[in-house]
Formats: sequence, structure tokens, C-alpha cells
Amino acid sequence: MVHCLDQAYDSLTKAERRKVALVIVDLAGDLIDEDENEGKALKSIYDKYSPTSYDSEVTTEVGGMKSMIEAMFGVDLGNDEDLNIPEDLLQRAEIHLQQAQAQWESENG
Repeated sequence: MVHCLDQAYDSLTKAERRKVALVIVDLAGDLIDEDENEGKALKSIYDKYSPTSYDSEVTTEVGGMKSMIEAMFGVDLGNDEDLNIPEDLLQRAEIHLQQAQAQWESENG
């Protein structure tokens, strides 16, 4: 559907193009991570219609999640470049929390 909307975009009126661009960005954003090969094509389409790139939006999202996790749990997740997708960040946070729990249990157990 994203590809069809992308192909039809130029034949639409200005008002229709604004609305369709929003739909394209929304749909493509939801589907990018579903399939690696298709994701590359969808990311290109997403970037074509979005004012910011998909990668920069994910980086911003992960940064916000990282700050929130660090503040909530009092852990330092570091400034590792590998933390560029939410799943990696959550995995790192889980490891830190498990280590903190094990340390607490050994000190208070």
C-alpha cells in the first residue's frame, strides 16, 4: 500500500498530497522493521515524505528512552554507539538491572 500511495502521490492535489504524505510516513514507519529487504525500500520512502529521517527519529527516541531508564533506575547505560535501536537499549538496561539486583542481594541477603 505504501508503494501504491508513493506512486500515486504526484497525481494528487496539493491538499491530498499533504494527507497522503502523513499516511505514507505513518504506515512506512510501522512496517520498516518487519522485513529487512522491504525495510530498506520503506525507509527510503519514509525519508522522502518525512521532514526528518527515520534513523534520526529512532536515535532521538532511543536517547529519550535511555535518559528515562537511567533516571528511573539510577543506572548508567553508557554512551555506546551500539545502542541505536530500542531492543538493544532494553537488553542493556535489563543486564544492568540484573547486575544491580544481584549485587543488592549479595550485600543484603
